[in-house]
Amino acid sequence: MSNEEAWKYAIGITEGCTGKKVSADFMALVEKEKVGEITGEDIREALNKKYTRIEKIR
Repeated sequence: MSNEEAWKYAIGITEGCTGKKVSADFMALVEKEKVGEITGEDIREALNKKYTRIEKIR
């Protein structure tokens, strides 16, 4: 399976399970990974940074 096919499959599974389209931001990261500009780890880090909230402990 090619990288392109793997991404199509993964995105199809995600959209099929959730009933929602993946975000444009995520698709931009996927396109960058496909052409070798970033890695899968870079995608994980970007998503963690965007969606993880860290609260200050008093």
